[in-house]
Amino acid sequence: MSKGNYLYQQIYKDITDDIRSGKLDIGAQIPTASELAGTYNVSLITANTALNSLKEDGYIERVKGHGNFVISRDIPETDSPAAEQAQESGKGAGTIGVIMEHVSSCFGLDYLYALDEAAHKRGYHILIRFSYGSRQRENEEILYLKQQKVRGFVCMPCHGTYYSTEILRLVLEKVPVVLFDKQMKGIPVSSVRTDNHGAIALLVSWLVSRGRKKIGYVTVDDAYTSSVKARNRGFRESIQRNGLKKMPECMLKTKNKFGIYSDSIDLDEGRQIMEYLDKYPDMDGIIFEEYGFLRQVPLTRSQLLKRIDACCIDEDYMSPGNCYVTHVRQDEKKLAEKTIEVLDAQIRNDSLSDLTDYRVPGLLCTANFPAEKKIKDA
Repeated sequence: MSKGNYLYQQIYKDITDDIRSGKLDIGAQIPTASELAGTYNVSLITANTALNSLKEDGYIERVKGHGNFVISRDIPETDSPAAEQAQESGKGAGTIGVIMEHVSSCFGLDYLYALDEAAHKRGYHILIRFSYGSRQRENEEILYLKQQKVRGFVCMPCHGTYYSTEILRLVLEKVPVVLFDKQMKGIPVSSVRTDNHGAIALLVSWLVSRGRKKIGYVTVDDAYTSSVKARNRGFRESIQRNGLKKMPECMLKTKNKFGIYSDSIDLDEGRQIMEYLDKYPDMDGIIFEEYGFLRQVPLTRSQLLKRIDACCIDEDYMSPGNCYVTHVRQDEKKLAEKTIEVLDAQIRNDSLSDLTDYRVPGLLCTANFPAEKKIKDA
């Protein structure tokens, strides 16, 4: 078969050939989905697609708890599988399950819009669920989407020490899956994420271009989250590459809570950041590893920028606090398009051999915006 074809079609063809030739007679039992998955080295989703196509085209009957049985071979050879017709027409290709840790107007919302658009162009619908930072909830949502018989998964994994058991199970079962925003080191699964290392380097270069030499950094422990790890490494290497003195970092001590709403404020994080600013009054630039940390600072935009040149990853001046600083915006449209491209390739070929860790460059956005878009300081 050519690379663009669906592997389930080969299963369909092999079985219909056996039925038409008489090798499989009326009443004969054919292999189960699990057996076909093992024989053809495909996922259960693909095996079931083939069996459902055989049933829809009148070749077999699927009897729950008993098996799959041949009921007819009087089907014109020119007929194609029902599912193949749907796939090749670009319509009804099935549903893709999407599990997001969270979304906000500064990151995630545009990704979902673009994801839905990209999926629709390829004939898919998307079914969206949220984990809210809970690994247990993440596992539950994966199981729920499995029950909905989705063709593949897009998952934005939870932060934390351990990998989700259900994500690992998807990989072991060879189910098409793409991780969004994060990478699981050592696990054979595709991922699509921002070039976080390069994004922080862009911000360091911007501050250096403004003559800043003592640049601080606000972040959290990076031990278990690939995106944070890449940003932290990018900051340290960029500081060294530019020949700057390494300032102490503000490593926030979080309470392991997960705030999903744009008006959530953590007074303790704000206090830690202010203590950091007060401790190093000669610091002339600062980078916030993510916008959420900047928003915790108990200063207005003008108060902060009069005191120090600040920038961050992502931004959302529409949220409470109304801050707008130079930032690197993640290219959510390109991230979404690549996610669907990679997942669709897995569904079509049912192969995880060509695994991808695709990193999309961020976009530098300076705070020099038109006057009519300027916000009022609180």
